[in-house]
Amino acid sequence: MDVYHKKGHISSLDGVRGIAILLVLFFHCFENITFLSINYISKIGWVGVDLFFVLSGFLITGILIDSKGKKNFLSNFFAKRALRIFPLYYLTLFLFFLVLSIPGITRINPAFNTILYQSSTNYLTFTQNIYFAFNGWGETDILNHFWSLAIEEQFYLFWPFVINYLDRKKIISACFLLIIISLTVRNYNAYSDFSYVFTLSRVDALGIGSMLAILIRDYRKILNKLILPIFFISISILLLILFQTKNLHFRNPYFVRFGYTLFALLFASIIAFIYDTKKIGMFTNRILSVSPLRFFGKYSYGIYIYHWILYKGVYVYLANKYNLPDLFIIPFLLAVILISVISFKYFEKYFLNFKSKLNNTKPSELQLTEAD
Repeated sequence: MDVYHKKGHISSLDGVRGIAILLVLFFHCFENITFLSINYISKIGWVGVDLFFVLSGFLITGILIDSKGKKNFLSNFFAKRALRIFPLYYLTLFLFFLVLSIPGITRINPAFNTILYQSSTNYLTFTQNIYFAFNGWGETDILNHFWSLAIEEQFYLFWPFVINYLDRKKIISACFLLIIISLTVRNYNAYSDFSYVFTLSRVDALGIGSMLAILIRDYRKILNKLILPIFFISISILLLILFQTKNLHFRNPYFVRFGYTLFALLFASIIAFIYDTKKIGMFTNRILSVSPLRFFGKYSYGIYIYHWILYKGVYVYLANKYNLPDLFIIPFLLAVILISVISFKYFEKYFLNFKSKLNNTKPSELQLTEAD
């Protein structure tokens, strides 16, 4: 292994994001699909969110470290995050609650339950995961997937200050602290969904991604020695858990206690492979840079926002009413992708172009990264 950090846009990271959103789609939309035994993939698809967490920690921390000390360092970061996250998120909430206000909508489709008004403030303030942690998932789950967005947004609020006020060695210590906190909280709540959605029980993946961002810049020799052992040890233990428990669900107590952390370590090692200049890196980049994965990665945010709302609000309703065969999930997903592409090109991109003013560049010179 010869890991070397490269600046600029790396297409393989789009591929990682593409894999993450595909896993989420399988998890949510193929649970009851049996053809080609695809439901086995769907059962483990929940790890797509963990992959998003690791990738976010890695890229956001890298962005913060590389821009630390520059003029308007913090304000620019928060402005860019807001431009990427807020417009689509709040537009979706506005449209959703507008539909929810239609008289009799609950009778037509129970997924649109007016009880969601009770937690509307939580959605507006990105605290829905905390609401779920202490109150359960609720009577309708049409907005439940927004829990992970809340955790990331909360991370974005405090992590820039950690980067700003600590040196890199202390930041690594802070990453270890996040991992320890998560493991402690989850082991005290191993049989509750509290551990799946509560912020302090899931920051280990963000911490591991953040730690990788520092190691790949400042501690290459150490990282080169650790990557392969971490990859093989983590995947071996995870396979042993699967073999022993025959349980792929995120509620598997072995996953809750330490499996989430092992998945994060596994994903971090794969991200590190992208930066290897030798055979492993060449092989990894060849796979992750294929155009279909990069395509899904580019539109992953919109797909994540839309897919579950449309699945529960439209597809499940139509499937039950007209007894649609399983294969109808394919045109539905194509419609979700089309909506996401249109959303990006004609709505999200309008706000992303404002980043050029923060970067002092032309909109055409901006390249998509995780921060976009």
